[in-house]
Amino acid sequence: MTYYDAALGDANNILKSSEDKLLFHNGKATYKQFSAAYSLDKSRAPNEFAGKWCTRKIGAPFGAVWSIARLVCHTAQFVFRAIGAIFGKCSRTDLIKPLFKCVRDVEALTGCVVMIFKDSWGLYLILESEFQKKCYDNFSGKHKKNPPQKTTGDNSKLVSNPDTTKVDATETTSPTTKQSDSQTPKTPANDLDALLQRLPTSQTPKNPTFTIPTKYPFDIEPKKNKESTEKLTTTKQFNAKIKAQCEAAEGNLLKLLAAKKTFDEACNKGLAKSQTYNIWLEAQCDAAQGDLLKLFDARRTFEDACEKKLANNRTYHIWIKAQCDTAQGDPSKLFEAKGTFEKACEKGLADSRTYDIWIEAQCDAAKGDSLNLFGAKRTFKESCEKGFAGYVTYKIWIKALCDAAKGNSLKLFDAKTTFKEACEKRLANYETYTIMLKALCDANNMPEAKLVFKEACKKGLTYATTYDVYLEALGKVKRTDEIAQVQQAKKKHLEQMKILGKANETFQRACGVGTPDSRAYNTWIQAQCNAKEVWEAERTFKEACEKGVVNLETYHILIKAQFDTDDMSEAGELFNQACKEGIATVETYHLMIKEQSSVEKIGLTSARLTFNKACEDGIATADTYNIWLKILDNAKESGREFMEIFNTACKNGLANEETYDIVIDSLSNAKTNLKVDEQATDEIEKAINSIKEAKRNFLEAQKALSEKKPKPKSDADGATDKPVKNLKGSQVNTGTPATAADSTLTSSSEDTQMTTSECNRELKAQIKANKMKKAIKTFDEACKNGLADKETYHIWIKALFDKDDCSEAIKIFGQACQKEIATVKIYHLMINGQSRLKGIGFNLAESTFSLACAEKIATAETYNIWLKILIDAKDDSVSKIFNDACKEGLADEQTYDIYIKALNAGKVNLKDPATTKKAIKDAKEAKRKFLETQKASSKKVLPEKSEPITPAAPQPPPSEKKLAKKETETGLKEPDKEKVFTGAGSIAVSAADQLD
Repeated sequence: MTYYDAALGDANNILKSSEDKLLFHNGKATYKQFSAAYSLDKSRAPNEFAGKWCTRKIGAPFGAVWSIARLVCHTAQFVFRAIGAIFGKCSRTDLIKPLFKCVRDVEALTGCVVMIFKDSWGLYLILESEFQKKCYDNFSGKHKKNPPQKTTGDNSKLVSNPDTTKVDATETTSPTTKQSDSQTPKTPANDLDALLQRLPTSQTPKNPTFTIPTKYPFDIEPKKNKESTEKLTTTKQFNAKIKAQCEAAEGNLLKLLAAKKTFDEACNKGLAKSQTYNIWLEAQCDAAQGDLLKLFDARRTFEDACEKKLANNRTYHIWIKAQCDTAQGDPSKLFEAKGTFEKACEKGLADSRTYDIWIEAQCDAAKGDSLNLFGAKRTFKESCEKGFAGYVTYKIWIKALCDAAKGNSLKLFDAKTTFKEACEKRLANYETYTIMLKALCDANNMPEAKLVFKEACKKGLTYATTYDVYLEALGKVKRTDEIAQVQQAKKKHLEQMKILGKANETFQRACGVGTPDSRAYNTWIQAQCNAKEVWEAERTFKEACEKGVVNLETYHILIKAQFDTDDMSEAGELFNQACKEGIATVETYHLMIKEQSSVEKIGLTSARLTFNKACEDGIATADTYNIWLKILDNAKESGREFMEIFNTACKNGLANEETYDIVIDSLSNAKTNLKVDEQATDEIEKAINSIKEAKRNFLEAQKALSEKKPKPKSDADGATDKPVKNLKGSQVNTGTPATAADSTLTSSSEDTQMTTSECNRELKAQIKANKMKKAIKTFDEACKNGLADKETYHIWIKALFDKDDCSEAIKIFGQACQKEIATVKIYHLMINGQSRLKGIGFNLAESTFSLACAEKIATAETYNIWLKILIDAKDDSVSKIFNDACKEGLADEQTYDIYIKALNAGKVNLKDPATTKKAIKDAKEAKRKFLETQKASSKKVLPEKSEPITPAAPQPPPSEKKLAKKETETGLKEPDKEKVFTGAGSIAVSAADQLD
């Protein structure tokens, strides 16, 4: 088999098809395909290849001379046949054949000349010429082969046996003989064909005879193959059949012929899709078993899938894995796999699995040498930056780092750092902990090994091997006491596994009877969680969800188990799923708040979000407020938030006797701790007395309601409506405006007051001079004296974002919302500033945008700003936001331009290119209609006035309508033209507290 035959992939079938028609091109192998076979032979046997290369170089001039001689011969043959054709003595086919050969002779001559300078190019031209001329000869030989002969008496006689007929092999009228002749390849297709051709001719008779049965014994008709008569009409049917045939082949290339035939049929019918190619490609790669020579057909399948744009993530996974397997840990043979990996990244088809395969191949090629891990390290960092790093990624990289350390504790620094990062991201599983534990034990670093082992036990990420590794290390250092403890823990673990096994048997029996109900699933999941097999419990939970037998108890069991293993992110996903399905109750919220608050660092922030969600959803009760107040008190959070929550509970009628007791106890403890500060003590004492008065009124009201008596009116009844001061002395609103006495508490002397404009100018000057301490004092004084307006807040929020103090900026934004002076410009400033933050910045910006839309304060510019942010973040909701803007009548010309530009740049995630083209067309049409409407509006004139009618603006929020109406009736000044946000101040404040 030549390089060109290998590049063609199916040379024998092409030769066979050339018998039917004379074509100039019979099959086509590109130089790229030819070069792959050429390079493969060169890499496998370099010494033998060098000898062939020298021989070709020396023989090239002689080959050129021979090509010239053949060219002259074929040219003369063409001339003579052309003369014969004039007189009708030669057919058109006989005339074209020498002409084709002349062209191929010129190609071979060119190849001989080029071979002197570049061997691969010259050899490609020569072999292509020889193969095509072989096809030409094959066509002409079909007509000259087996000419009609007169049958002799011996060959025409029938055998006396009535059941059989004896036929001579040279009988041309026999269809069997024709079939055998047409199926005989003209060149050895493989080593077996070559071996058969070397057999002595004496072993084969010249005129062999064979019997053809005319009927079957016992008159039994031959069984028809059901598969051959089965008609496949859908892609799903083809995929199922190809998969079954590949599984039946069991990795044998010869047995894959049936699957190949089915695959070709699917391609011819246009029913081969991405999954079809993936099934066939995987079968070919499995059958190759890491042999490059056997991967030629698989390479053609992969390239065909890429050309037809049917290659997806799975296609690249299969092919990169096959290429890495053929390298067998040799770094020099990974260049092809690297090229495929980079191609997948360029096309956006690389995912977590793609990176895992490539990182593992690089680590295997490093062979435990840390110097050879630079490429793998770069790929790992890239995977983390793109968010593709998962459990497997960290496991592979940590294992490579541990192998490179080779038992040296100092060299384990990178491995320990990566392991710590994996634990923080909840991406460390059973294998990761066992790998790290073994590395530490091999390095005799027993203190850290002990910590890793304890953490694995706490999270339930241990199995028998984990205990064995640690016990072996303890045995080397002879720690008998600790060995006994670990053995006891292992025994307990094995007992839990036995209990789990019995529970599994019970569950399987329930499955055997029929579909298990929710009670059976809850019992089985609880048993798995008790054995700390949370991963298996998650799998069981998904199975229960598919069967629709999940209830609220199932969610509670698994959420609590996730928190027990410190997997707060997974618990949060379960909670969101329960809320989405509408089965989450107030008890679910209470469970989440309690469990989240017990998690260190970010736990309180997450619990605050859950509490806010309960309040927004209207599901919060008095117990919800009490739980959150206790958590804030134990966490020693700021008194401001504590008192705000209490005032909100009172305002919403959700404060009970326990609520008052919690606040009074908290303030009493604060008073005890602040005995030295007399001023703070007096303020706390006043707050306590005020709350006690409110509690007394609350209890009286409850008593009156229980007795069904009307509540008597008195001056003391208004005590509950009075504002309660926090620990700093500032006022917390409970629904009643502050009295005059209260306003004097927060005002400064009149001789130090300035006008609002002067205050703003001074604030700008201080910020520009980078005197932030003075600017803070100026802003606080302005707020205290009532001089801070919308411009003051805008200046200060912008300065805070410039200084990267997002937490304080969100708090100030919350104050502006509470004072009802947050304009749309401030909203735009907040959205832009929050979107630049890493981590939760995008989520905060999304919340701010949603609030603006909910309060009807969003304008076309608001949507334009958010669209740009979504496009830069490559978010999937770009089209939704654009459609919302159009639906709300807030899309202007710039909105259309932003969306169309993003579609053209491919930054909007749509299903396929056809959908993208349709979206661009629709957007352009909508923009044209919008501009026509605008133009018509500008030209339209009122009947009585000559002024043009401006396009209708979005309706202001209800709050603004009421405000405008009220000011018109009372004769006050008109409201400010900028829209003001009048609600959700508490939400903004709680969002700020998340970043404290």
